Parts: sequence; C-alpha cells; structure tokens
Amino acid sequence: MSIPEYTWPNRTKINPEKSVLEQQQETIENLMSVNSQQSIKIRNLEMELESKEMDLQMSSGYCNLMQEEYNKLEVENERLNRELKRCQEEHYRTSPAIQPIETSDPFQAACNLHQQNFSRYRLFFAKYNLRCYLFDPEGEKVLPQMVMNAKNPCNFYQNQRSIIRKYRTWTDLTEEEKGPWKEDWMKMKRLQNEQIRMGWCQYRTPPVTPEDKKRLKRNMNFS
Repeated sequence: MSIPEYTWPNRTKINPEKSVLEQQQETIENLMSVNSQQSIKIRNLEMELESKEMDLQMSSGYCNLMQEEYNKLEVENERLNRELKRCQEEHYRTSPAIQPIETSDPFQAACNLHQQNFSRYRLFFAKYNLRCYLFDPEGEKVLPQMVMNAKNPCNFYQNQRSIIRKYRTWTDLTEEEKGPWKEDWMKMKRLQNEQIRMGWCQYRTPPVTPEDKKRLKRNMNFS
C-alpha cells in the first residue's frame, strides 16, 4: 500500500526531484505568503473595528446631548408652570369682586348672581350646548326655567351629538373616550343641582303642557 504524497494547504505538491533545501525554501515562501495575507485581513478587521468604535462614540455623544437638551426643557417647563400658577394666584387676589346689581326683578337678580358665581365656567359653557340643562340668562325670562335631566353620561353624550364631528354610539366608544364625557357630565350635574336648589330651573316632568313644550324648545335652542 503506497502512502499518498503530502499536500500543503492550497499549495503545490512537494516535488521529490527537488532538493530538500529547495523544498524548504519553497515551503517558507508559501508560509510567508499566507502570513502576509492573514496580516492584511487582520489589519482590515482592526480598521473596521476602529470605525465601529468611532461610530459608537459619536452615537453615544449624540444621545447624551439629546438627554441634556431634554433635561433643560423639563426644567424650563417646570419654571413656566410655577410662573403660570403664581400669575393666576396674583390675578385672583387682585381682581375686584363682581358686585351684583340690586334689582326688584327676580329674573334679573338671578342673571346678576349667575354672572357673579358662574362666569368662571364660561369655557365649559362654550364647549357644549347646555341651554337645555342649565339656567339661561338669554332664555325666557321666567323662574324657574324648565330643563332636561341627563340621568347618565350616555344621555348627555347623545344630547350633544350635534357638536360632535364624527358621532358614534355610546357603546362604540372606548373607556378612554368615555372618560372626559363622564367628567363633564358630573360637572354639569353639580351646576344643575346648585341652580335647582337656588330656584332658577327645574326638571321637566309629565304631564307636559303645550306651553311647557314651547318653553323647553326655546331654552334648548339647538340652532
């Protein structure tokens, strides 16, 4: 059984006709060539690693810069909130109290008290159409005015559908979407109960006369 001739990796076979010295010299040259190629690959890998490290440092520096900017904005936002609160307190402290105009007309007296006690809710009044729920100084000049009773947030939401851009049924709303409606319904009910206690309005209850229907229609004023 003959022994196969040894072959160097990726190199030419050993020629038995060459001298041992020539073969060793050729082997050395082959190894030097392989070593040179490996050195080039190692250098390329080192350069790539250096580039990656530089990119990482730049990215880390950018993230740190963004974090610093965010922290500055947070501090500025807190300062502005404190300043706003201080200005509001100063405004409430220095603003003169609204004095009701004395009058013998009960409806006019209610209007004066409404201006004094409920003007702070003007943004809430502007948000919805509440004429059918609350006392309306521009409505029929009678006391008490007839109003509707929204027994739950669903009734309140359905009544306000004329001001909703994309109206959906109450059951189609998510709990997150129902939240603001529940809060505003509770606010409206507190105001309504206070006005009922003051004798400014009362719930419409059957039997309803034609005059009551006309009065309710005028107070609702959905136009």
